[in-house]
Amino acid sequence: FGISYGALYRWKRMGLIPEAWFLRRSTSTGQETFFRRDQICQRIRLILDNKEHQTLDELAASLAEKGQTQGISPGGGPQRRGGGGDAPRGHTAIIKGDHIMNDIMDMKISGSSAMPGGEYRTVSISGSGKVQGSLRCESLRCSGSARVQGDVDCAGEIRCSGSSRVTGDIACQELGCSGSTRCEGNLRANGRVHSSGALKVDGSLEGGEVDVSGGLEAGEIHCGRLHCSGGARVSGGVEAESVHLTGSAVIQGLLNAETVEISASRGIRIGSIGGSSIRIYKPTQVSLLGLFHGSVSCAQVGDIEGDDVDLEYTQADVVRGRRVRIGEGCSIGREYSESLDAWDGTVGESVCTGEGAQ
Repeated sequence: FGISYGALYRWKRMGLIPEAWFLRRSTSTGQETFFRRDQICQRIRLILDNKEHQTLDELAASLAEKGQTQGISPGGGPQRRGGGGDAPRGHTAIIKGDHIMNDIMDMKISGSSAMPGGEYRTVSISGSGKVQGSLRCESLRCSGSARVQGDVDCAGEIRCSGSSRVTGDIACQELGCSGSTRCEGNLRANGRVHSSGALKVDGSLEGGEVDVSGGLEAGEIHCGRLHCSGGARVSGGVEAESVHLTGSAVIQGLLNAETVEISASRGIRIGSIGGSSIRIYKPTQVSLLGLFHGSVSCAQVGDIEGDDVDLEYTQADVVRGRRVRIGEGCSIGREYSESLDAWDGTVGESVCTGEGAQ
């Protein structure tokens, strides 16, 4: 529109633009003023279209008679003030210098500030920031403390090396957490999810690849590949193409994958395992905790069922498979298989299901 900063404030003083429409927010560059795009653009068009036929004072008086100077839109309903829990839709206007900018902007918080939700290009929070409403962006970086009161929809990558909390769902291309991140809803990433810090998802976690070298808590996990060298705790189940666990993992439900490989330790506790190829093996390096106890600790599993099952240092109630090998350090309650190779004293009861079975 080519409207100057001074003209906007002059129109505000005259009553042409309501005070409530000037939304002042702290940013990394100081205090800036925002508008709801639908409100301000409609009002500026009204002023420009009528100023040739009426003086600005006459136009202000006409708007006052219609109740349009107290935050009432020409459409008739009261307008919500910015900074509330609802995210403004569309683009947000911002005053910079003497110009109104209506394009999608960046969000940068380096101090302590609250910003409205909505659509942004890049979001960077290095201070203490609160986003009041759902957030859409191209990328998100957090090295400070951030809280989003709503959902996060990020077209690119989310990186958190600080502390972040999202009260809704998260959707992104990739997510990296080297700090502390909590999602109170569901998390969905098209690509990789990597946690070298502490990542907690109250709902389900979906990703192409999930890599845990730090800590992860989730309601359930659905992914192509899961690798955990840190610590994972899942209150539900895990579904993946392949799973490799070399750290600790507590999975209360079913771990279901085409290929499962687990390094046995006392930190492995799984309700059930199902897959085509299942291997639980003695770790090549014994932890200090294992040395103190004088032996390798066993993985604890309820039921195991697969085509090819190869177990070492595993405690399980029931094992079912076509080809089963029960090796060193195992304690199996009951075993069903077509072909069994077991160390002495490792299986309580064995049932042959092959051609010669009775």
